[in-house]
Amino acid sequence: MGYYARGSGSVSFSRALSDEEIDGAMCVIGAVFDDYDTFGNDDEETGLGISFWMDCKYYQDDLEKMLDMLVRDYPVSEGEVDFIGEDDAIWRYVYVAKENAFVEQVGRIVYE
Repeated sequence: MGYYARGSGSVSFSRALSDEEIDGAMCVIGAVFDDYDTFGNDDEETGLGISFWMDCKYYQDDLEKMLDMLVRDYPVSEGEVDFIGEDDAIWRYVYVAKENAFVEQVGRIVYE
């Protein structure tokens, strides 16, 4: 079951991607996020990145499958995805290179 959330993030790759790989990665991301775009240079030194954002229903299972597919199929070097839920909950997924995986972190804002 999903609920409304706003989210944004980006993922960078450790090497230049072929046009097919770029299209594939954007297709994976587009299955979950409203919009996305590339950034950086598609060259051997800096690689290419994809930024993405959403403002709609959030489905955790779909997001986690998307992140798993990215690290399995593409040379991810860094990434982060941040969310704010309809109930003001905040959480993010951060890429951890040692684990070659995105790890969820949950937070809370406290006003005093």
